[in-house]
Amino acid sequence: MFSVLHSVNLFPIKKTAVDSKPTDKNQLYLRPISSVAPSCVNPSGSNPDTDLSPETLKNSTDSTPNQFFLPILSRGITVPGYENVNLYERTEALFNLLRTHGVTDYQISKVLRLHPALLVADIEKDILPKLEFFKYIGVSEKVLTRLITIDPKLFTRSLENRIVPYYDFLKSILKTDKKVVAAIKKAPWIFTAHHTRNLVPNIAFLKEVGVEESRIDHALLHYTDAMIQNHWQFKEVVYQVKEMGFDMSTWAFLKAIHGLSGRGMRSLWDRCYAAYRKWGWSEDDIRSAYLKDPYCMHVSENKIARVIEFLTNKMGWPSNALARYPSLLTFSLENRTMPRFAVIKVLLSKRLLKEDMSWLSVSAGSEESFLEKYVTKYEKEVPELMSVYLGEVDIWESETENVNMGICLEGETTDKVQA
Repeated sequence: MFSVLHSVNLFPIKKTAVDSKPTDKNQLYLRPISSVAPSCVNPSGSNPDTDLSPETLKNSTDSTPNQFFLPILSRGITVPGYENVNLYERTEALFNLLRTHGVTDYQISKVLRLHPALLVADIEKDILPKLEFFKYIGVSEKVLTRLITIDPKLFTRSLENRIVPYYDFLKSILKTDKKVVAAIKKAPWIFTAHHTRNLVPNIAFLKEVGVEESRIDHALLHYTDAMIQNHWQFKEVVYQVKEMGFDMSTWAFLKAIHGLSGRGMRSLWDRCYAAYRKWGWSEDDIRSAYLKDPYCMHVSENKIARVIEFLTNKMGWPSNALARYPSLLTFSLENRTMPRFAVIKVLLSKRLLKEDMSWLSVSAGSEESFLEKYVTKYEKEVPELMSVYLGEVDIWESETENVNMGICLEGETTDKVQA
C-alpha cells in the first residue's frame, strides 16, 4: 500500500480543505506535479550484492536447495530477538515450501532480504494456511508469487482476524471470487491496507458525494489502488476532481480520481503535461482534453508525440487538434488510427464525404461498422479502398504533398484550418 506525504501537492489546483466544499467547480490550475520518492532501506542491514550474487541464485536448481548459497543467505540475515538462532534450517524449509508454489530461488532471496521475519514464522501454522487460502479462492500461481514478492508482510498477518475478514468484505461488494482475485491482481498489497480505516470510509464518501453504487463497484475492481489509499488523501483527490468540473455520474470522474492517486500516476501526469506544453498546448487545451478523457494524461510521451506528429504532418491539423479528440490516444496509431484516417482522407479527396464529418465516430466505431460505412459502401467508386485500409497502398507518402490541404476538424472549414 502506497502512502504519500501530506505536504506533497497532489494536483496543481487551489488547495481545498477535506471537510469543506469546493467553491468554484470550474477553477483549474494546471502546473506540473512534483513528488519525492522515499529512499529504500534494506531491513536486514546486509548487502545482497556482496553476500550473494543474483547470478548464483538465478542459476540455482529448482529441485533442491543449493548447498552453497543457502548457508550464505542464512548467515546474511538477522531477525531481531533471534540473533542466536541458526536460521539455516528455517531458510531451507521456507525455500522448499515456496518453491512448490512457483516462487524462484532468486525471488525467495529478495523476499527474505525485504522481510526476514518470515523465517521465524511457523510454516505449518502461519504461512502454509495462507498459501492454501489464496489458492482456494482462485489466485493463480503467478499472482500468488506477486503477492509473496511484493507484500511478504502479508504472510505474517493473521488469517482469521485480518485476511479472511478483508476477503469477506471485498466479496460482499464484488460478489464473486473471480472479481476479488482481479482486485488482488491490480493491487497485490490490498490485504496489508486496513480496510476499516481506508476502504470502508472511502466507499462511504463516494456514496456521500453522489456516486452510484454500481460505479463504486467498478472503481474497486479497476482502480483498486486508488480506492484503498489513505482516507484523508482520497477525500482530497475527490474534491480536486470535483473542482475540475468532472460530472460525478460519469466514468471519467472515477478515471480522474485514479489518475491523481499515487506517486506513479502523478509523475505520469507531470510527464504528459510537459509533453503537451512542448507541443504548444495551452492550459485550456490540456484542461479540455482531460475533461473529455482523463486517459490522455496516462500515456507515454512517445505516444503523444507520435499521434500529434501524425495529425499535423499527415492530416494537416494544428498541433492542439488532439485536445478535441483525446480518445485517439486510447487506440493503436499504426493498427487503427492510420488505416482508418487513410480511408477517410481518400474519400475526402474524391469529395465523397463532407469535410465537417465526425472524426470521433470514425475512430470510436467497431471495425465491422467502419468497413461497412466507409469501405464497402464506396467500393464501386474507389475499388482500391480496401487495399488502402490494409496498408497495401501507402497514401501517406504518395499523397501527402497533394492532398494534405488541411483536412477539417468538425464544424470548421478548410480555410479556417489553413489559417
